[in-house]
Amino acid sequence: MRKNLIAAILAAGMLLGGVARARCYYFSNATGICVCTEGDTWQDRQHARSVCRKIHKTHCGAIAKSTATCSTSLPKRQCYDQQGKAREKLGPYGQKKQQVQ
Repeated sequence: MRKNLIAAILAAGMLLGGVARARCYYFSNATGICVCTEGDTWQDRQHARSVCRKIHKTHCGAIAKSTATCSTSLPKRQCYDQQGKAREKLGPYGQKKQQVQ
């Protein structure tokens, strides 16, 4: 009985641990630029850096922090989705809310 419980807990942990969660990334050399992606893998972070580089026109530096949302309601904040399109608000989990026109 105890072994079955442990096996069930481990299986649930592996299933939940594999769920990708979208993140919004901020960069050390690109103040105010935030790029949100569909996932939180190494490839997603590299893609966010690539999008930031295209927008910022230079190296954005390391990822300084990540959050579940981005909003331009904060001063000097620019939010971009994984295609590089400017958005007013993204999140939670990278969900598109409104496009900046």
